[in-house]
Amino acid sequence: MSPIKKIILLLLMQCSFFNPLICDFAEELEGFTDDKASLEKKDNDGPAPCSDTTNLEALTILVFGSPTASILSDCDIYQKTNEVNKRPITTLPIFNLYHLEHACQDLVLKFNLFGNVCTKEFYSNNHPHLRSYITINTPCIIDKLEKSLTTVDQVPLIKKISKLVGNIKLEERRVGIMTQIFKNYKHCSLEFDIPFFYQERNIRPTEAEEYNLKRELTPPGGDVDSKAIEKEFLQHVVSDKIGFGDMRIRLAFPFIHDSNFCAKLGMQTTLPTTFCLKKGLLGSDFRGDLNTPKINLKLISCLGNKALMEDEEAKEELIALLKPIGFDALDRFGAMVLDSPLGNHRHFTAGLFFESRIKIQEGVAIFSNLSYEYTFPHVEKRFFLKIKNLDLAKFEKDIADGNEEAATQDMKQLNQALVETLFPGLYKTDIFPKNSVQFTIGTNFRIREWDFNIGYDAWWQQKEKIGSICGIDPCKNLKVAKGQNIGSVQNKLFGSFGYNKIQKDYDWSLSLFGEYAIATKGIGKDFTIAGRFEINF
Repeated sequence: MSPIKKIILLLLMQCSFFNPLICDFAEELEGFTDDKASLEKKDNDGPAPCSDTTNLEALTILVFGSPTASILSDCDIYQKTNEVNKRPITTLPIFNLYHLEHACQDLVLKFNLFGNVCTKEFYSNNHPHLRSYITINTPCIIDKLEKSLTTVDQVPLIKKISKLVGNIKLEERRVGIMTQIFKNYKHCSLEFDIPFFYQERNIRPTEAEEYNLKRELTPPGGDVDSKAIEKEFLQHVVSDKIGFGDMRIRLAFPFIHDSNFCAKLGMQTTLPTTFCLKKGLLGSDFRGDLNTPKINLKLISCLGNKALMEDEEAKEELIALLKPIGFDALDRFGAMVLDSPLGNHRHFTAGLFFESRIKIQEGVAIFSNLSYEYTFPHVEKRFFLKIKNLDLAKFEKDIADGNEEAATQDMKQLNQALVETLFPGLYKTDIFPKNSVQFTIGTNFRIREWDFNIGYDAWWQQKEKIGSICGIDPCKNLKVAKGQNIGSVQNKLFGSFGYNKIQKDYDWSLSLFGEYAIATKGIGKDFTIAGRFEINF
């Protein structure tokens, strides 16, 4: 069996059920099948071998036989449920179109072939590791496991797996074409930026991390089919789509015009024109195919006990029961983190910008751009954890009283608590403005037909505010703070060089651009390369 399969199942069993009986037979998962039938959900009544298990017996095991009930009552595996911050493609410094640069041209067309790559997105603040977002190695969980005689021996394994899996990073790639249209009028100039690109996000271990995972999770003499692993899990660890992003429009007016200093003052807006042509080319459309399974802890506990007694039928039933739950949990994480829109969640923005150019000497000039943008509120769909209200004292009393009817209701609460722990709910949420400021400054050198640029860019985005959620009372019992996006700061260096050809009716140029994030907060470090073909009329 593949190491990634084992990670999912081990994490699911350990963070969900914390049943040592199940953990002890993890090595038997080698016989795991990939048949479609094994993915089907099992009936809640379970197979005949477990039909005689009572809810009172199952509740006794979960409350006194393992720390499961205590963990489900007090602990979370999701440390955050916020979306991962990313910078709008139209704000990248290589796409800054300086109106003053084209003051003498009537119409300008720019076609930018670009690739933007971030190998370490930040899940939260300055944390690029998975454990800052989801982990079972928390003081709350570990403390309860160490205090239980039935699970204390499993703690080293849980810590080891958590450390290996917790280092996995989030990657994002955007590749496409940015079309820019610029038009000069008598008293103003107008610009349109239209992005079309392919976007892909994934979580993958490095070669060293993958080696360590295989070493820890592959049994002696075990065989691993890397191609089969890649094919099976690609759909669960990759989200991708292709289409148009949000369009930016800028309108500028002459402000100062001098032989050595020029400036323009303008307005800008970003329109929610995102249009996705296709989702799930290589990966999945996680949000479009969400599934919240029903979980039966009574059945799982029963099958786990029978599996330890070498009951092959029970082993097969347990494996078939856990696999779809594991994949559904992984897909829910994908919907929260990997499935990112091409635009800005249909938000409309408006702002101002100030552009200037200072001539140092012939062929040398300093250019700058300062902009402010206000994001208007809009409804988004966000994930939140529910506040748990399990009464363990009542569970213990129902067990002491031998109350089967009450135990049945208690088991329903535990089942629901486990579902809510593994599957944060999706809610319609009012997201309030995230103001942003961008400042870009650079130097241009022109030597005959050649242009060279080097500069610095700073981009800041405010922490968002969450308004009403759903507008109904049940949505008030949510852990809102865990789902709130943090602010972002990104500092970049950029440069370019290009060749210009002047002709009678039009000019054209070819340029190469590059930029790299040197310091960030709340957002990952990325780099962009682009090739531009420009034609001026």
